[in-house]
Amino acid sequence: MPAILLLRDAVGAYGDTADKVREWSSVIGIVTAIVGNILISFALNIQRYAHVRLRGEKEEHGSHAKSTLRDYGTEQEDVAEERAKANLDSTFDENSKSDRNGHNRHGSRPSRTFSFGSESSSQSTVKPSRGKNSHEEDTRSYLSSPYWWAGIIMMTIGEGGNFLAYGFAPASIVSPLGVVALVSNCIIAPCLLKEPFRQRDFWGVLVAIAGAVVVVLSAKTSETKMGPHDIWEAITRWEFELYLGITAGLIIILLWASGKYGHKSILIDLGLVGLFGGYTALSTKGVASLLSDTLWRTLTFPITYLLLVVLVGSAVFQIRYVN
Repeated sequence: MPAILLLRDAVGAYGDTADKVREWSSVIGIVTAIVGNILISFALNIQRYAHVRLRGEKEEHGSHAKSTLRDYGTEQEDVAEERAKANLDSTFDENSKSDRNGHNRHGSRPSRTFSFGSESSSQSTVKPSRGKNSHEEDTRSYLSSPYWWAGIIMMTIGEGGNFLAYGFAPASIVSPLGVVALVSNCIIAPCLLKEPFRQRDFWGVLVAIAGAVVVVLSAKTSETKMGPHDIWEAITRWEFELYLGITAGLIIILLWASGKYGHKSILIDLGLVGLFGGYTALSTKGVASLLSDTLWRTLTFPITYLLLVVLVGSAVFQIRYVN
């Protein structure tokens, strides 16, 4: 009897310890996700700053080239005018000499013909050729900006934090914490990019925070680890196949619309980013769950590589349409 009581106490103590570990695991995941999303917000604003900086440099170079061409044309007009005056004076001198020497036998004054050939030739100026530096500046893109690459590095670190967070906390908690990036952006963008913070921005942030809080509070604080067979069963269920069909159709439609109407509405590209982001979250959760459950044996499962392809591909498309 005492042995049974001791065994029961040991089992109860182990259960309490396991519950505490799961609670701390969720806390670690939440903190990691918050820090990662703040880094992502910094990264997006730095990349935006890179685009603004490059556009300003191109506009400044264009105005400088126009002023140079205008000054060059004015200088050539002055030269042409001076040449025309010189030709006019030389013609008058020649005609007056011929009058004095009696070269005109019929007694009439010689006809004075003025040649402005030099004037027309001087006015046909040669346009200044554009140098190699101006051509390189025209073809320069954001890929050559160190600020843009700094943003990519910070975004990679932030997404790595989100990746770790999925291994510690349920996806239903980690995914809504992406609203932290939105709130951070509303603070960073006015400071870094001098963007105005409007009243509707405030209400939009408030609604987003309220939605994230409701989702987090209603989600489970812990979950069971999923192995490769569990993940395969989950993605072969009809619910996921329905989700896959709907989102794939929307992605195809928005990809077509982005090439044709993307310059008119930003909502098309944002919709693509959101759809690809859903696949990024699902594949990240799957890989993180496999790593936390089986560690290095994850590399022996074929489904791991399928999840990695989806993860990398969706992340690349997000970066493409965010920029």
